[in-house]
Amino acid sequence: MYSIPVLLVIFLFAHSLIVFPVYILSLISAAYMYTQTFFSAFVAEVAIVLFAGYEFQSDLIWISIDVSISTAIILTMMFDKRLKSYTHDNDSGRGKIKKKEIYRDYLQSVVGVLILALLFIEGVENSRIVITVSVLVLYAVGNYFYLHRKNLIGDFLWSFEREDTPLGIGSIWFASGILLAFAIINSLSVLYIVLFVLVIGDSAATIVGVNVKTWPLFFNKRKSVGGFLALFALSAVFGFFVIGYLGILYALVGAIVESATQYPLDDNYIIPLALTALSVAI
Repeated sequence: MYSIPVLLVIFLFAHSLIVFPVYILSLISAAYMYTQTFFSAFVAEVAIVLFAGYEFQSDLIWISIDVSISTAIILTMMFDKRLKSYTHDNDSGRGKIKKKEIYRDYLQSVVGVLILALLFIEGVENSRIVITVSVLVLYAVGNYFYLHRKNLIGDFLWSFEREDTPLGIGSIWFASGILLAFAIINSLSVLYIVLFVLVIGDSAATIVGVNVKTWPLFFNKRKSVGGFLALFALSAVFGFFVIGYLGILYALVGAIVESATQYPLDDNYIIPLALTALSVAI
């Protein structure tokens, strides 16, 4: 029942009827994630997204699509017992194999640089379309190779995953957070900072936290002072370069949110959510 009020809020925000089919199909596909049934709803969702995007060629359409997909997936991840248990397994496995955590964050940094480069070259509107389509492709790829693991590509993708965790569960939180940021933020400079904190700052926090022994944070013993300072320092320098002193505020909020977020939430979504809310507030 929680999904109906949220759908109405999204409609009031987007003022587009496209939110209804996209949101509902996103809920269904998310609920059947990692099963064959997923693809039935997903194919219908992709068909509607591509048709609406091509037919209307409006930035508002893509904004409506992004916020619908992001919100529907995250609500399902938070309230569906099966998916919630997967998130718990992902959180429990965090940091157990240090070498794998570092590889994951190097990969996240590479993805982040590519997204920042795309944003720099294409601007917000064109990048929004590319990101939306890319997220849908990766969503399908993750589900396919969860079901068809024993092959060269599957083995490679699974090599980045934490133990006892379904393929790409953390990436789904990550992609949903990026979709939300692109849906709501129209400022190129602010998007730069939000993405930098999420993909570069967050990765730096893990890499430093794993390799440099410092005190644990008093409000979250699983996170360290070193990781907090690494995220804040890098993001503050970048943020100041982009928008001045206000960029330091974004860095501070990002560092606090990354350090404080715990199960059942995931910092890959909460960081862009918090920074997007900050951008709206100021």
